[in-house]
Amino acid sequence: MKKSMRHLFESRLATMASHAMGRAADLPLPRTMLDPLIRAYSFGFGVDLHAAQKPPEGYASFGDFFAREMKPGTRPICHDTAAIVSPCDGLAMGCGKVSVGAQFEIKGRRYDVGSLLGDLGVADRLSGGGFIVVYLHPRDYHRVHAPTDAELAAARHIPGARYPVTPWTTQQVEDVYGKNERLVFEFIPTDGGLFCVVMVAAFGVGGFSSPFSPSVEKKVTERRFLPNLKLDRGEELGAFRLGSTVVLLWSKDSVSLDIGLTGARMLVGRRIGRTIASRSNGGQE
Repeated sequence: MKKSMRHLFESRLATMASHAMGRAADLPLPRTMLDPLIRAYSFGFGVDLHAAQKPPEGYASFGDFFAREMKPGTRPICHDTAAIVSPCDGLAMGCGKVSVGAQFEIKGRRYDVGSLLGDLGVADRLSGGGFIVVYLHPRDYHRVHAPTDAELAAARHIPGARYPVTPWTTQQVEDVYGKNERLVFEFIPTDGGLFCVVMVAAFGVGGFSSPFSPSVEKKVTERRFLPNLKLDRGEELGAFRLGSTVVLLWSKDSVSLDIGLTGARMLVGRRIGRTIASRSNGGQE
């Protein structure tokens, strides 16, 4: 991405335009406008309307359609109690190890975990652990779910830029996930360790909706839960109001990731790995 384009997407104008697009998406529209828009979008991007809980004419705004819920049973959650499941639908851009210096790499691009999470102490606890990055295509289901049985300890909103987050852009912008606006969830799994789920916004994303989110301000805000909130794997965390990417990270010696995930299609609730503690304890598939 050329320098001028980087400056554009880092500018206040780009952020204002992205928020304006989000607000416009949430405006109620007459059925004569909204229904053709939803059907045209669905046709153009290949949205599976049969999986949605509501028919196309059941939404009050395009934003509601974008953050649509799925029919019960459409995204079954893996029954293995030790499973780590995909927190979202999308394409697995990359997965692997978090370095001792709390960085990870995808296709030659390095990402700093401390910048991503907005907390160097939490990043240090993930050194030597692992990660997976999932890109949500415009056709995808855009709600995000807990990857394992765990206790939610904190949620953190980090303001930032609104770069487009596409496979092409990530090769052009250094540390783009740590530059864009994001919502971070910190989990303590039942088997111990630490998990973080990061919702990364992009250009055109009007915002996040989550019952656990702290206040959204121009500075970093955090909400800690005392006591921690117990969540089951597959329980909903929040939704994108247009677009983006999810980063899942975990601490050292806590997860055995399944092989062959990079480039694979992810679906909410589908197993992507198992806790290492469960394997050492003789857990069954």
